[in-house]
Amino acid sequence: MFGYVNINQPELKIREYDRYRGYYCGLCRSLKQNYGITSRLSLSYDITFLMILLTSLYEPETSEKRVRCPFHPAHRHLELQNRLSDYCADMNLLLTWYLSEDRRMDADTFRDKLAGSGLLLLYKRAFEKIKRTYPEKIARIENSLCTLHQLEKENCQDLDRLSSLSGQIVSEIFVPYPDEWADTLRGIGFHLGQFIYLMDAWEDVENDIRTGNFNPLLSIYNNETSAESFDEICRSYMTMVMADCARYFERLPLIEDAELLRNILYSGLWTRYEQIRSRRRKKRTEEDGPAD
Repeated sequence: MFGYVNINQPELKIREYDRYRGYYCGLCRSLKQNYGITSRLSLSYDITFLMILLTSLYEPETSEKRVRCPFHPAHRHLELQNRLSDYCADMNLLLTWYLSEDRRMDADTFRDKLAGSGLLLLYKRAFEKIKRTYPEKIARIENSLCTLHQLEKENCQDLDRLSSLSGQIVSEIFVPYPDEWADTLRGIGFHLGQFIYLMDAWEDVENDIRTGNFNPLLSIYNNETSAESFDEICRSYMTMVMADCARYFERLPLIEDAELLRNILYSGLWTRYEQIRSRRRKKRTEEDGPAD
């Protein structure tokens, strides 16, 4: 998974971090219960955020228990599950399926192509079950994906159009019910999907230039005088879409775990950005060598 929608751990209280891990473990448990132990390989921080968001909004009765698991056998840890856990597990596997399909299509090496194909084979039965459960949602997602892939194949550099298609895909995943909150959740998912698309393109741009792969930021990269100015322009785009995401988020009447969610949206996303940027700067410095 992308893993961009993560926490800024140092800024969390101990209780908040414990609950975050509890949701993560609850999602892991739901994956295993519904799709078997191998489905845990798909576990996503991005969908953990969705599970916390939906739980905070709908306030379902939530099971809280201390458990051990094969990954952390030494100590008991909090595990949170409710009626929304199964929906999030379905969406987790759905995203993994499409990301694996995308990886197979864009693979530069036989090894990467094989890895993508292997995951598709591993989750084929689960995907078919999810497709039967949410036929209309799947149809809308696949229509957006098909258009996105076609535009990328045509080397489209319309960043707003491309990121909006990614936003439409994520917006479908963020709406479990056609109720009064559907439009607001769709707005959060739409702008978060735009952010993920932009972040992924920004992270990969230099590698894509070397490999010749499509990247929607290529024209911006080529027109900038320095890598630093390119990074700042990309950050400004991402900041704008996250400002829109925040406006939708703040419309929701959230109480439980609201500060945990704000940590992710307002801080955790940018923690990953700074990690990538710091790594990129270090690499550029090493390649440029010492100054004269």
